[in-house]
Amino acid sequence: MVESNCIKITHKEKDYILSYFSFSSFKGAFYSLAYAKSFEEIDCSLGDEVTINLVKDDEINPVFTGFIDNLILFNGELNLVLKEGNTKYFSKKILTNYRKEKAKNILDEILSEIEISEKKIDFEDIELERFNLNLTLPQLALTYLIDTIYHYTAKKIISFFDQKGKLYFIDEKKYIDSTKEIEFESGKNIIRGYPNHIETFVSDLRPLNKIKIDDKPFIVSGINFNFGSKQKMEVFFEPTGNN
Repeated sequence: MVESNCIKITHKEKDYILSYFSFSSFKGAFYSLAYAKSFEEIDCSLGDEVTINLVKDDEINPVFTGFIDNLILFNGELNLVLKEGNTKYFSKKILTNYRKEKAKNILDEILSEIEISEKKIDFEDIELERFNLNLTLPQLALTYLIDTIYHYTAKKIISFFDQKGKLYFIDEKKYIDSTKEIEFESGKNIIRGYPNHIETFVSDLRPLNKIKIDDKPFIVSGINFNFGSKQKMEVFFEPTGNN
């Protein structure tokens, strides 16, 4: 039997109920930091991989995948700081130089260095005259690559991890166009409305998703998830013309 309406952390194929979980995901961010609290005893260590699942009405949906970056036991409660990606994404330093190399070949080598196999790559490939990485952290290497591609093509690339731990490196417009438009209505699925964000019920919505708020089109610019005694999320938005 699946326990309904709770948030669980999966660690080494075992599930534990969390008393609190939150994280923020914003447009342009390369990863998310998350905070979790559990009254249950979890035999865990720094660097251990974890998945956070939302259990609602007998359905289990992953909302975060990453690893334990810090932990502390305080007043009988385990406090965890989690990061998306893997440990090499934050610790590996890359030293390499390219001349007249395709951008996708460079990207493949960077992701291979940090052992990221689950990925979605979709952008117009180009040859770069030169591209140098001097003991550069992976997230900065991807930033430099995105900036270099934009310099050559004037096309925006985004890179992020989804809730299942897959890394995206994709043309921004293609990604926005591929999202399913989600509708929000006052008095129906909007708990509270503000000029630049709304409070609503938890879902797997992510930044750059197309949405409608009372029939007006917007793009999601950021999301704050909060799973405590009340499960809700804040959805920040901007006009579609800003993209």
